Formats: sequence, structure tokens, C-alpha cells
Amino acid sequence: MSVPAAWNYTQGSNDIVVAVLDTGVDMKQPELAANIWTNPNPGKPGDASGYVNDLHGWNFVENNNDPSPQYSSGWTEAGITHGTVIAGLIGAIGNNASGIAGINWHVKIMPLRILDSQGIGDSNAAAKAIDYAVTHGARVLNFSFVTDEHNVVLDQAIARAAKAGLLIVAAAGNNRDTGGDNLDKTPMYPVCSDGAGSNYVIGVAATDENDQRADFSNYGTNCVDISAPGENIISTQLYNPSLAGFNAYTRAGWNGTSVASPMVTGVAALMLAANPGLSRETLAQYLLSTADPIDQLNPLYRGQLGVGRVNAERAVKAALGLPVNMTAVVPPPSSSPMAPYVALGANAGVKPEVAIFTPDGKLVSRFLAYAATFKGGVRVAVGDLSGDGKAKIVTGAGPGGGPQVRVFDLKGNLLSQFFAYGSTFKGGVSVAVADIDGDGKAEIITGPGAGGGPQVRIFSIDGKVKYQFFAYGASTRTGVNVAGGDVNGDGTAEIAVGPASAAGTLPVKYYSLGKNSSAMELDGEITFLTPQATGGVALVVADVGSDAHGDVVLARTVQSGSVTVVYSGAKPVPPFTVSGLKGMSLSSLDLSGYGRAYLLAAPASGTGKLRLFNSSGVAVSGVNIAVPFSTGASVAGFLSR
Repeated sequence: MSVPAAWNYTQGSNDIVVAVLDTGVDMKQPELAANIWTNPNPGKPGDASGYVNDLHGWNFVENNNDPSPQYSSGWTEAGITHGTVIAGLIGAIGNNASGIAGINWHVKIMPLRILDSQGIGDSNAAAKAIDYAVTHGARVLNFSFVTDEHNVVLDQAIARAAKAGLLIVAAAGNNRDTGGDNLDKTPMYPVCSDGAGSNYVIGVAATDENDQRADFSNYGTNCVDISAPGENIISTQLYNPSLAGFNAYTRAGWNGTSVASPMVTGVAALMLAANPGLSRETLAQYLLSTADPIDQLNPLYRGQLGVGRVNAERAVKAALGLPVNMTAVVPPPSSSPMAPYVALGANAGVKPEVAIFTPDGKLVSRFLAYAATFKGGVRVAVGDLSGDGKAKIVTGAGPGGGPQVRVFDLKGNLLSQFFAYGSTFKGGVSVAVADIDGDGKAEIITGPGAGGGPQVRIFSIDGKVKYQFFAYGASTRTGVNVAGGDVNGDGTAEIAVGPASAAGTLPVKYYSLGKNSSAMELDGEITFLTPQATGGVALVVADVGSDAHGDVVLARTVQSGSVTVVYSGAKPVPPFTVSGLKGMSLSSLDLSGYGRAYLLAAPASGTGKLRLFNSSGVAVSGVNIAVPFSTGASVAGFLSR
């Protein structure tokens, strides 16, 4: 997990409170005593809360102020030491020349006893403990327990905690007899207590020393968000020399998602120590998006172990705002109503259809953009043209068609249409969507198809021209492909242009709205192909470098799978090749809703699958869509309500 490397930045903070809802914590344990939370305002007799003298937390089993393990009749090993094991992983004292170090050398553990001396509890007690943690200043909650009981009271308490800004981390659960259960089919709680359309709980699966799923760990796409080591773990235990097996402060050999969960909880607390101002949403984003992808090591559980195995160093660096390679695909945050989609437009040779999919391949809608007899293909672009958060599908006719632009909603209902250029021109029209003037509404950007001039036009949704300029010399007849995005991070988009044919004869240029907001001005240009290159240039502008600046990404529409990324308008870096593609349509897709984009490519011909990859060309999971047209497709990834 790169925890020692994370300690180069922070070793934790006594200002961060982590609530451990479990069997109780041995508060006298030398490895934990100094890191146990102390209530600055313990309750007095007569307090409405009923928590009298709650100096270090509360016991919700016996309803008293002693959240230590209890030796009740019939106690089990797990029932008296489990919570102490969990606490040690989160915050055993570090750098004290004794025992072990927790992920946080310094932290405040709030013990909340909700499980009895046999490790058994009920959801109502857990709900009360959650509310206690919220009102007493906890930042992170750890749930190393599961139940098959779906309790509405527990769900409501979890929702309250999440809305109050607490990060909730829960074990996915174990079943060694079955080799682990699929939580999509057999949900467990609280790991699956996310709420409708929300992600309140960070569910944690367990991995072994090889980053493969531990053979007891539950899994699933809906409830598991991340993985962490959960085999043969060493931690603190209850210390009681009078009991056999409890005469040492630490013990190795702990297994389960119960010990994987506090690994993630501990990293979250370390991130908050580095940056206490992180919101729950941002904390979750950084925690998940910095994980190490492990799908390639778990082909039978692809997408079912969360985004990957937690990485403490990258997570802490992200919390500090330092440059970091965020490699994992993160699910949409619960606070964001936006969801990712992919639009595909049929290439020339078949009916001019548009198909809308969710990333996992579910068809949302499919409709004709033009008359069924037109076989010139459809270019697609997508964006919020009205400022209502709802994306609109913009289509441009392909080669052989007039420069007709049509705008649809996601169901295929026609909203507007216009000719971007003279109707007698039959080279088709390239389309892109971006907010050029920063008014919160995206504009439609057009360029003539192959054989056309270099005139770029920018329209509002109703077809009115807002701006226009010549991308190249007026006599140029290569046509122009267009893309839009914020290269310099100023909140307004630049327009990138490249030749629609004879790709090697002209540089790629990008323009922005001038200071007087009345005309487009040249910002820079990029030469990346030899003069002999044929076909056109596929363009996309998106923040694939995770630095809040748009990057210009270039590829060829035919003959080559080579992709060049130009970070924030700087010089091109060495290209990489997307295997299996010879020409492509290029877009981007933000799977998380946080503004972090991956590159999305569709084959220029045939029915192959879409390809998702990062800015270095490394394949990323998260999209499972096959082109439904026999001739390849134009592609656009987007977010929409």
C-alpha cells in the first residue's frame, strides 16, 4: 500500500477522530492508549443524550460508559479482541520502539462498542453509535462487521452521517465455505447500505500478498468500491496475561475483510491529517482514484473488487494537491446527479443512426439522425447547450451530405436543425461542443468536411452564428475537424482544429475568444505528423493529465493506431499506439463526474469494441460497448442528468 512512502508527507494527526464501531477497544493497550479519543465535554447526569461520563466513547451493548471489551459469559476470541485488532491497524502508536505502527502514528480512536462478547450485535445499536460519532466530531467511521439484515434505521443513520460529511468505510464480508459471495446477488449490510442513487459507504474487499482476491472475500460491482490487504495481517490484540493467547501486545495471522476495511479507513485518516479541509466527496474521490488497478490480476472478478487496491502514498499526495498519477476508474459520487454515457454515430455505408449507451453496454436509445436513405455517416458531439445539466446530442452529416447540423435530446427527439454552411456543399460537417464564452451554456462548433474551406463557425442551439474564423489560409481545401475544451484552465474553452484530410500538410492549431470577446484568436499550434500522412486528424480536448487543464489529444482517422497527447498546450510527448486500431474516432469519458477524463476510441471501421485508456495509453476498465454498426463509428463520451 506504500504506507512508509506516505509517511514522508504525514504520520497522522491527533486532530482527526476515527470511530471504530466494533466489540470495544482495549484502551489500556500500550500501543493504543495515547491514541484513544477523549471527549472534551463528557455528559453529566441529567443530560438529554443519556451518555453520562462518556469520557472515551460509549458501550451500546451494556449501555454504559465503558467501551472496552467485556468478558461476558460465553465470550469468544473474536468477541473480546476484534475491535482492538481493528484499532491497531488504523492507529497503533508509531516510532515508539515497540510493537507495530498503525497506518497513523497519531490519531484519535473513538471506541464505540456495538458487538457483544461473542461478536454479535444489532443494527439499532449500530445506528445509535453512528449518530453518536456524528455529534462528537468523528471524521471517518469503520464498520468491520456485516449482517444479512437490511435495517431501515441503520440505512437512515448512515445517510445522516454521509450528509454530515463523514466518510464511511465497511468490510465486504467473508464466506470461506463458498469462496466468497457475490454481493450483487446476495447483498450484505452495511456495506450495501448506499441508498438509491448514492454511494454513502466505501465497501472494501480483501486481497492477498499477490493483489489477488482473498479466497474468502465477498465481491461485487454494486457494493465494493476498493480493495485492501486482508490475509496474514499483524495487529494489536487485547492484552490480558491471565488468558491463554493474550499475553502479547500484538499477534499475526489475522484474516478477513474485517482487517482490510481499517486499512482503507487508516489511509483516509492519513489523508485528512495531510489536508483536514477535504470534503467527504473529495476525500472519497482521491482515495478511490489513486488506487492501484488489479483487474488484470483478477480476470474472473473484473470490476467486482472496486477500483483497485488502496495506495496510501498517492492518496496522501492527492490530498496535498501534489502531482499524482490517478489510475483508477471511480464510480459517480453520491453528491453528483450526473451519470456517464457514450454516444455513437454510424460511419458511412449504413443508415445514419445514433446509439446511446451506458458505459456497461446498456442501450439507452437508438434513432435515425437523417433520412434512412442517406448513407454518408453521422458525426456526433454532446454537451449541455441549455445550461440545465441535460446533455444534447449534436449530429453533423458525413461525406456526401450537406452541412446539416441536427440537435436531439437523449431519447432522439429533434430539438433544432440548421445548415452550418451553404446547402450546396456536399462534404459533410465536423461538429464539437464546448462553452466558448463561459456563460454556462455550450456552443456548437463546426468545420467543413474534406474538400471544404477552413471556415470554423460557432453557433447557439438555435442555429444563430455567434463567432467564426478561418483556421488556415482561405484557399485551403482539406476541410477542418474540430474539438473544444479548456486548455489553459481559465473556465472558457479553446477550439482545436486539424485538417479533415491530407493530415500531414497542416499543423493542429487552437484558438480562444479574445480579450474583447468579439473574435477568436490563435493561441498556439502543434506539428506532429510528416507531410506524407493521409486521412484526417482526430481531435479531443480533455483533462486527461488530471491537472485541471485541458490536454490536446491527436490521432489519425485512418491507417494508424498512434495517439499523441499534448499536455496543457506544451510540446507533444512521444506517441503511443492503441493496439488493434487502424484509424479511430476519438473522444473522452469522465466516469466519475469529478472532471477527470479517460480517452475513448472507436474503430474507424468494423464492429470492434470501444477502447478506454489513460494518457499514457494504458488500457482502463469501465466501458464494455461494441460498435453496433458494421462500418465503425464516431464517438462522444459525456455526462448528463
